[in-house]
Amino acid sequence: MAVFGLVALMGAAWGAGPSGSMGAGLAGLSPLSGNASASAASLIPTDPKLRKVHAAPKSGEVRDLEIKELGNFNYDPKVGGNIPADVLALSGLKVRLRGIMAPLVQSDPKKVTDFLLVPSLMNCCFGQPPQIQHTIDCVTADHQPMPYYADQAVIEGTLQVREKKEDGFVTSIFEVTVTDIKPGPKL
Repeated sequence: MAVFGLVALMGAAWGAGPSGSMGAGLAGLSPLSGNASASAASLIPTDPKLRKVHAAPKSGEVRDLEIKELGNFNYDPKVGGNIPADVLALSGLKVRLRGIMAPLVQSDPKKVTDFLLVPSLMNCCFGQPPQIQHTIDCVTADHQPMPYYADQAVIEGTLQVREKKEDGFVTSIFEVTVTDIKPGPKL
């Protein structure tokens, strides 16, 4: 799937910060809400010494995760290769994620086959786009059209964790083969 335009759009968010590190945020913390004025209680530790390590997957498990909880680490797509081992170990896990769908391929106005799942569109439209580790590349199983929800959606499917590159650029690190989409709670 070609997402070069999206990469260009989000390029500023994936660029190096003032210290030269990616998404370091305030002292290795990343806002849950994406709001720059978020309180300290709403911050997820991303610093390797502070972040919560993901538990190893259990057989038959379907894990509920927040997008920013899944991508709770600093990542530099220009350098790559620094996905934590505990995150890589989640590959193959069935997950349930909640977020906003940004269609990439839409067979009709109410159906999708390829989309991005992001924590919030408010930041994309009115602030900094989500970092690459907070963007989930979603493809429906067998590319079967599934319902599109303009508001928050809950997706379920199998997670793959790997650096996906197009034209030499890392375009995603999380991909979910979606088997179910339901409307999420109203915001």
